[in-house]
Amino acid sequence: MTSQVIEKSIRQSPRAKTGDLPLQTRADLDGIPQFGLVAEQVKKVNPDLVARDDQGKPYTVRYEAVNAMLLNEFLKEHRKVEAQEVTITQLKAADTKQEATIAQLQKEFQATDAQRQKEIETLIEQAAQIQKVSEWLAIGKAAPRVVVNGSVVVETNQTAALYDQPPGFTAAFVLLLAAFFNKI
Repeated sequence: MTSQVIEKSIRQSPRAKTGDLPLQTRADLDGIPQFGLVAEQVKKVNPDLVARDDQGKPYTVRYEAVNAMLLNEFLKEHRKVEAQEVTITQLKAADTKQEATIAQLQKEFQATDAQRQKEIETLIEQAAQIQKVSEWLAIGKAAPRVVVNGSVVVETNQTAALYDQPPGFTAAFVLLLAAFFNKI
């Protein structure tokens, strides 16, 4: 195509556009549609892409320059796409690494939680044992011990229990035990 002054059968193609330059169609002598750009419209976008006549008016589009410009733009966009692909690959790798880290942390948390649960159960068992010993000691402190005729008499609030000494125990040893329990 050339200048719209020369070309009278120019019409805009509704589906074809090249960036800011609207692609035009016209029929050649055989009626086959031809695609091109109108020089006046190209001049508005980039005056360097237009050849001028003797009077300095736009005459035709310098398609060799348009092709070079389009190739340059294509290469710029291609480099952007390549850089985006690298970024996407890096982000996917980072995402995979983060997922692995999260899985490891969850595993460690579960192991730590299980260990803490065992420790809690052990502490509960120890507390129950301490409670039993405390109750036993409280009973032992509350009841005075008296040795009568080689037997230890333990008196409580309501009853007195008489325990025979095991063989080999002396009265002095029983007194020592009684003194020990009264200090605890």
